[in-house]
Amino acid sequence: KKAGGKDLNLEDCDLLKFPDKLLSVKSLVKLNLSHNSIPSVPSDFSKLSRLVHVNLSYNEVEVLPSSLAKLKSLEELDVAFNVLAVLPEALVRLKGLKQLHAGGNAISTLPAGLAGLASLHVLSLTSSRLQQVPAGCFEPAALRVLDLSQNELSALPEAVTRLSHLEELDLSNNRLPELPSFINQLPSLVVLRLHHNQLQELPPSIEGCVKLRVLDCSNNIMPSLEGVSLAEMHQMEELRFASNRLKTFDVGIGHMRSLRVLDLEYNELSKLTREVGWLGASLRELLLQNNKLQTLPGEVSFLNPTVKLTLERNPLLDPFSMLLGNKKTVEQIKPYCQTYVRAFPENCLATGEAVLQSAAGTPARFLIEAHDFEGKPRVNGKDTFTATFVEELAAGAAEEESTVVHGIVKDLQDGTYQVAWNNRKAGYFLLSVKNDRDHVRNSPFMHRVLPGPTTPANCRIEGLLGVPLAAAELLRFTIVAQDQFNNRQVLDNEPFVVSITGGNTPVPLITDLHNGSYEVQWTPAWPGQYVVEVGFSGFHLAGSPFQVTVGPP
Repeated sequence: KKAGGKDLNLEDCDLLKFPDKLLSVKSLVKLNLSHNSIPSVPSDFSKLSRLVHVNLSYNEVEVLPSSLAKLKSLEELDVAFNVLAVLPEALVRLKGLKQLHAGGNAISTLPAGLAGLASLHVLSLTSSRLQQVPAGCFEPAALRVLDLSQNELSALPEAVTRLSHLEELDLSNNRLPELPSFINQLPSLVVLRLHHNQLQELPPSIEGCVKLRVLDCSNNIMPSLEGVSLAEMHQMEELRFASNRLKTFDVGIGHMRSLRVLDLEYNELSKLTREVGWLGASLRELLLQNNKLQTLPGEVSFLNPTVKLTLERNPLLDPFSMLLGNKKTVEQIKPYCQTYVRAFPENCLATGEAVLQSAAGTPARFLIEAHDFEGKPRVNGKDTFTATFVEELAAGAAEEESTVVHGIVKDLQDGTYQVAWNNRKAGYFLLSVKNDRDHVRNSPFMHRVLPGPTTPANCRIEGLLGVPLAAAELLRFTIVAQDQFNNRQVLDNEPFVVSITGGNTPVPLITDLHNGSYEVQWTPAWPGQYVVEVGFSGFHLAGSPFQVTVGPP
């Protein structure tokens, strides 16, 4: 009566059969008959034509009547944990159906034509003793939740990638030995549950699942996550890898600024990444008990004082042992943690003019100033920095042609680091300065390597030798200015000198083309032998003087 005759709950009422009188309550919108012992559903069940939600779970139903297809308003059908072997083919005519819960039965195939259920968002086949995924699971294009947990699956077919709108995939409690690499082809995936399988590793391609908020890989047999990065999963809220065999856990969690739960209990960790301390604003549970941790990163002192921190059964040393048994909070041990704190990449600075520009063949240096997570200058060393210059290539150039130069980083033991290099190739380079795998502030930088001083022996003459020369014509050749490493010069007004003897001793005209080259024009009056001398700062260019023969007009 309270529900206006629309909502009837007969859950757990010891019903041994379907109450026939219900068929006269045609106003019903929601019917719950779960947790009874009903063996069958009458064929005229469709008289309840206004039904939107039907729950027949946890009964003893063997067959569903085809007349269900007449319930045009039905949006949710729960027939889980009965004794069904098949679902009626007529089910595909329920065009408005949004949720279908059919787990806990003996269903191994699904009706053909599920693709017609354009509104189906949730499909559950949990606890169905499935050894293979029924093909019909991949037909409903709008599917958002697929629950295949508690089965006997040993593989996930690639057909799952058809579900481009899938947000939640539950594969927990199966027999999966691996997660296929095509998992990154589920672009909408938000929740991925893989716990209680036989996974030995994760594919590197999982880094493409950037929308993940929940990833549960607990209770597997993974010894390592080498080669796996989760750093781009910025929306991650819950990350669970408990009860594996992990010795390290360095997957880039420092960028998960929404992470609330990190569960690493019951592993073999001897070291904890400092990045946990970067999550103080969001992290509420850091679960680490039953590992081999003797120390913790000093960054744990940046965590919220109310964080749930489990450290039992770790061989912790002072000062971190004070956290055992809640003797002290992370905030209270903060003064003891300073020597354990390391640099925070986003607060570190690369300083000096040489960050942006240097000259080919000239040793160059700049400094890195390390700061911690709170922005305080580091006063000792032992942080790891790298500086890598990668040449910017013209469009269409092969990547393997790019020049890569690694700077030499020297720890000055006072929180600063000197980066030295000597690049012989001029051009534009992308300079990446990183602390471990993360860029420091404003990195990468666009760095320009200027050519060194012009070297006469390396300059080129083009258009003078090996070409036909005729008298009484305006002739041209080009001087290409280069440094000692054959980098083309970028300076203007270089002091090139050209003299020509023979014939009418023509006077050359030199024009700066403002691109590191100079055009020389001259006009021999009559045929014969000419001597062309090209000099720079008192020195001949390579090959100068040149003997050339001018033919008749």
